[in-house]
Amino acid sequence: MSCPAPAGRVLGWAAGALRSTYGHTETADGRDAAPVQASIPVDLRTRETAHQPGNTVSAVRVPLPSQTSTPHARLTVCRQLLTGVRSRGREQHDVTRIVEAANRTGPWVLDSLAVRGYSPAYAAVGTTALKRRNRQSSLHHRPLLRIAALPPLHRPGTVNFGAVACGRTVTLTVVSHAERGAARRLADAVGHELELLAAQA
Repeated sequence: MSCPAPAGRVLGWAAGALRSTYGHTETADGRDAAPVQASIPVDLRTRETAHQPGNTVSAVRVPLPSQTSTPHARLTVCRQLLTGVRSRGREQHDVTRIVEAANRTGPWVLDSLAVRGYSPAYAAVGTTALKRRNRQSSLHHRPLLRIAALPPLHRPGTVNFGAVACGRTVTLTVVSHAERGAARRLADAVGHELELLAAQA
């Protein structure tokens, strides 16, 4: 099996962690059951524009494959989910620019969209994957070994996973606006997910 991109791996880890921590992670029971949705940032820069300063970022929403039974199967589903995600991100970015233009005449436009966008019913999970490509970085003449992300803390009922690759080290951060201790349990569950993947490699 080919290895998914970093965003796909973090999405798969999050799906496995939620499955092992909470078991049933659908938004309803029976006929109305629907998978929990995850929000993923998308870098819209191309190779030609990668050198330009600043960020050109959008976000897309995908169903979290937490009902898939094995870690490798979850990674396969995540790789498929993220196929074409950049074009979806561009479409979303174009819509956002239109909304921002409308917001100049009525600030309530973005406020109402923000309420929906941060709602756990819309996207209860956020995942972010970053890779530090410059391996020669240093701080106070000491090599930079790791970078920790600080994912945003959204509304109650949401959780965010952030992973940053720096050299040969990947540092995971989990923030949760759920019950006490949820972030620690989810982080430990990601560790267990990685152990399962290593055992099945």
